Amino acid sequence: MARKSRNTTLKLRLAGLLFLTACLSLGLSLQFAASASEELPDLAPLFEESSDFEAPSYEEPSISEVLRGLGFTNVTQSPVQTFPSGLYEVVLYAEFAEYHESNMFMYYPLTNSSNLVVLITGVEGSLGYATPPVSKVFSCQSGFGLSLYVHQENYSYYSENWRNPDGQIHSEVYLNLGNPSLYVIAFEDLYDLGDRDFNDLVLSLRSIQHYLVVETDPLGIQTISGEGWYNHYTNVTVNALDPVLISPGIRYTFKHWDIDGFPESTSLNPITVTMDANHTATAHFERQYYLTVKTEPHGVAAISGEGWFDENSECNLEAPSVEDYTFVEWTVDGASQGAGVISITVKMDGPQTATANYEPVAIGGSTTSTGSHKLTAWTCLSVTLIETTILTAYGTKRLKRKTPSAKSLR
Repeated sequence: MARKSRNTTLKLRLAGLLFLTACLSLGLSLQFAASASEELPDLAPLFEESSDFEAPSYEEPSISEVLRGLGFTNVTQSPVQTFPSGLYEVVLYAEFAEYHESNMFMYYPLTNSSNLVVLITGVEGSLGYATPPVSKVFSCQSGFGLSLYVHQENYSYYSENWRNPDGQIHSEVYLNLGNPSLYVIAFEDLYDLGDRDFNDLVLSLRSIQHYLVVETDPLGIQTISGEGWYNHYTNVTVNALDPVLISPGIRYTFKHWDIDGFPESTSLNPITVTMDANHTATAHFERQYYLTVKTEPHGVAAISGEGWFDENSECNLEAPSVEDYTFVEWTVDGASQGAGVISITVKMDGPQTATANYEPVAIGGSTTSTGSHKLTAWTCLSVTLIETTILTAYGTKRLKRKTPSAKSLR
């Protein structure tokens, strides 16, 4: 009985709770219905703006991952800390630095390290990968180093390790093996190296080079060293060998250089080319031939004029008078230039040999011409020995004398 009474009491209480819940629900519904036409008040923002707000954290890529992601897979770390003079392109690829927007990337001449020149400011890039990459071109006429200024710490870090305020290495330099004129530089921007991730500033430095062509005119006379790629402002010396012997009696001799068609000073050799752009240096040569001058019989006279002459130039020759010889004619490479013609002009269109022909003068004779033949009358002298006997105080003495007589021979 007691158990039945207790069950009845529980049921009554449960029914009362259900009724109360229904009444409350009905009351709330009527309240919302009554205020449906009223404007709802503004809701408070979930987050209030604050200067101390930090972006959600994320995992930064390592420098090796950054390099692979940028396509720099054929690189090797280099000990280089400074770079030679020249014209360069610098490209900013990534900034994984918390305060990247206030950082500045600069270069400085080694001759004046306090003269820091800003190349890229942090605001030009973005947190993470720069899209698109930021490219700048600059030139320096002396060797230079690189620097990252971190405004948040008020420190500058350098590619020259000894300059760093904490004595640490704050930059890693990678050489692109596929293009040795290009380096990838990665900076760490925290004092004492912080997290040592070297991804706070990642950029490339490429030397802009120019090509020098070295040739001859006529082409192929000789191979002159010096052709190739050079850094901007590099001075290149080129030297033409002179003369260039082609064969006996034929050679080329140097005349002048020209750069891109503009002649340099006459006969200046060697010359220096400043590589401020692509250039072509041309060595001009003149073809020459050798003129041999001689006599027949050999050595009866010394005649000037022998030597090298420019192609198609002319040389004047004159046969001198020679004692006991009569000049006959000049021949050039065996061809007669006319009987008795003393002065001739030889055109140097090839190697030539000019010969002055002489004949000895006959003793007591004369030379006459009969047509194409020359006849020389020679006189033969005969000597008759005559003896004479004379009387002297000491006896007789024989005297001998020679009496010449002439006989003409033909």
